[in-house]
Amino acid sequence: MNWKISYYQVTVATIQVQLINETDDHGGYYILRAMRLSRIAVHRATREDGKVVSKRTKSLSDLLKSLPKRQLIDMVVEIDARETRLIAIWSPKEKRHTFLVTNLNAEQFSATQISQL
Repeated sequence: MNWKISYYQVTVATIQVQLINETDDHGGYYILRAMRLSRIAVHRATREDGKVVSKRTKSLSDLLKSLPKRQLIDMVVEIDARETRLIAIWSPKEKRHTFLVTNLNAEQFSATQISQL
C-alpha cells in the first residue's frame, strides 16, 4: 500500500512540473499550492517588508529554519531547471509554511495579492 501512495505523489509532482512548463511555454499563468519542496534551490528570498532573507543559493530545507512566521516570503527558485516564483505563507493552523508556485510577475502582483487569491 505504501508504494501506491509514493507512486501517486511522484506522479502528481511530475504532472505539476509538466503543467508549469507547458503553461509557461504557451504564455499562460498559474498559481499552484505546492508541497514537499525541501530539495529545490532557492536563489533569492525576500520578506514582505522588502528585507532580503537570502541572496545566495540554498536549498529550501536549509532556508526554512530562518524564515519568519509573521511575514510572507517571496522567493525565486529553480524547478526542473527553470526559475520560478515561490511564496511561503505561515499557516498557524497547520504550524508550517505552505507554498504557492506562480509565474505571475512580482512587479505587477505582490506576494500579498497572490496569497489572497
